[in-house]
Amino acid sequence: HFRMNAFFSTNNLFDHQFVLRTDELLMAVNMTLVDLLSNLLGMSRETKLIIPCGSHDEETDTEAIYAAVSKVKRRENELGIRSVFEVAINTLATFKVGDCVTDLVSTRLVRMHKGAMLKWCYYPKWVRFVMMYEYGEKMKFQPVDPSPRNQKLKVINKYHSNINLADLIGWGVSETQRELFWLDMLRHGNSPDPAVQNWLVTQGGHLIRIDGNDNSKFAYPENQHYLQYMRLQLCLDTVAGDIPFKQVYENETKKAKPELIYMSTDQNWRMSFGKWRKRLPSGKYDEYNVTKETLTLHSECPTCRACLSHNFRKVKMVWHTPTSLPPAACFECYACGRKKLRSAPDGTERGMPVQTKDVDMCSDVETTTRRGVETHKCFPGKLPERWSITQPSWPHKSYFPKLLPGDENPDDKKKPGNLNAVL
Repeated sequence: HFRMNAFFSTNNLFDHQFVLRTDELLMAVNMTLVDLLSNLLGMSRETKLIIPCGSHDEETDTEAIYAAVSKVKRRENELGIRSVFEVAINTLATFKVGDCVTDLVSTRLVRMHKGAMLKWCYYPKWVRFVMMYEYGEKMKFQPVDPSPRNQKLKVINKYHSNINLADLIGWGVSETQRELFWLDMLRHGNSPDPAVQNWLVTQGGHLIRIDGNDNSKFAYPENQHYLQYMRLQLCLDTVAGDIPFKQVYENETKKAKPELIYMSTDQNWRMSFGKWRKRLPSGKYDEYNVTKETLTLHSECPTCRACLSHNFRKVKMVWHTPTSLPPAACFECYACGRKKLRSAPDGTERGMPVQTKDVDMCSDVETTTRRGVETHKCFPGKLPERWSITQPSWPHKSYFPKLLPGDENPDDKKKPGNLNAVL
């Protein structure tokens, strides 16, 4: 339930989605049909769905969609669909089995304002904004932040349908799939700020980088230190083994910001200033050469060693050249690893990873600061006590204004009956 509510309140907007097993989804998320439809229809530009018989009191499935959209527009949501919500509806086919008559319905998102929150589980501070979509127009984001300097409207020239990797990892992903994500990262050059929230899962389940032109002076990891750092971000075994890490801020002064480091829970390892460091008997930490352990990863694929030997030096995305970008061996390494990670017992490749059980080692990751900011933990499937999903506006209501310009309630003069009508 928590995962789906979090998913509905993120900035994901897909090109197409199919909602054909609605009855099972209703049971899984424990929502009313109205709440489920109002959330799902705002997740994709186009939706094909079947509404189960007996799940609503309207005469037709089309009228049930009208009712869901009309109801959600009158809510004062801070997260999720707000008062601007327009959908075009069309019936593609009608099915009859006994007394049950149901339609295959196609909807197209026309206009939407949605309160969204990014980086639920893997970031010290959540990112809040209002997502503004209009058919045929560029996507717009209105940040919602207490600081006036962060209120500038952002226009996205090239929007990728995606799920932020930080959200996906926080909700729970199998270890096999996270290993495949790491292999996918090898196909990209090393750019500034490679933390997990700056990767998107997009078309074909592949990863792309965002915000890779950072001017920050932070010492981001390079070469094999970078490869091990990305394994830490994905909660995979690192040079430290299967020891979990936590984010910690250190050395804050009145003149300097605190430094973000990653400290193993047994205090024997730390990732700081772009380097892996191991604790000495004296208690000090010395830089550790991670090359040997890194080059043995995925040794069953012949091309992986050549890929992992590449000089993954940090370069802004716009400045990458053929010499700084990963070699062809990295693409071959990914293809080999993908086939092995998704192989059936007979050796043929299948769509899903071999290991399908969720591994929630990431749920133990915590972020703390010495500035008194609350300790942040994300437990997939478990809702923090201070949140409430029983009310329409959850959580952090104080961060969202009641209305934004253009957020007024649309005039509902269109009536059900015309399947092509726009609400």
